[in-house]
Amino acid sequence: MAPLIGLTSNYFDERCHEEAPDLMPLRDQGAYLIPEDFPRCIERAGGVPVMLPVTDDLSLVARYAEICDGFFLIGGACDVDPRRYGQERSEFVTNLVARNDDFEFALAKYVVEQTDKPLLGVCRGSQVINAAFGGTLIQHLPARGYRGHRFAGGAKGAPQHSVRIEKNSFLYRATSAAELQVNSMHHQAVDTLAPMFHATAYAPDGVIEAYEADGDRLIAGIQWHPEMMDEPVQQSICRAFVDRCARK
Repeated sequence: MAPLIGLTSNYFDERCHEEAPDLMPLRDQGAYLIPEDFPRCIERAGGVPVMLPVTDDLSLVARYAEICDGFFLIGGACDVDPRRYGQERSEFVTNLVARNDDFEFALAKYVVEQTDKPLLGVCRGSQVINAAFGGTLIQHLPARGYRGHRFAGGAKGAPQHSVRIEKNSFLYRATSAAELQVNSMHHQAVDTLAPMFHATAYAPDGVIEAYEADGDRLIAGIQWHPEMMDEPVQQSICRAFVDRCARK
């Protein structure tokens, strides 16, 4: 039977984002949104995507964890609040949505601490997982001298830089590649890794592009967007993740 993969969603309302009112039928109505690439990559990989609406009732996290076979924390337009990792907010941090942070932090913590199911985060999702377990983030890459990590226009799946992949990692086993060309559309990234993680991919400038937990269980973060790239080697990452979920 195909595994059920829980995908987080992004909560929007008119207070969160200037563009949000155009996304919703009513001015005073919020919306839960998910880019189509995420469920599509799960479907192509043989899984069943299940959208998890952001909820203020965090007791529902346990029910979500019971229903799904694995969890995919997706990317999003809002930044992680720096207070979540013990820092003051810089001028470059925008679009803070406390509901998203509350839910995703609770989900990541519950899945890791109360289950043995796989957990994968992409872009913001990767940042959430690292921060949830004691890591920190670079609040704005250009301000730290890293300037090659913003979406430069063109196709969303267009490669923008390379990454070097460590052997004996989930990514290496999934792709059989020591180096990949990846897209890039983020202004934040992992800074200090949480103690339970080790880096498994780096950009040429040294930015951590992927990490995973020690041991056999799959808990991992990826900074680029493999779900947006049509190359078979990128789609193999989604397949490997779904395969791990199917085993559970």
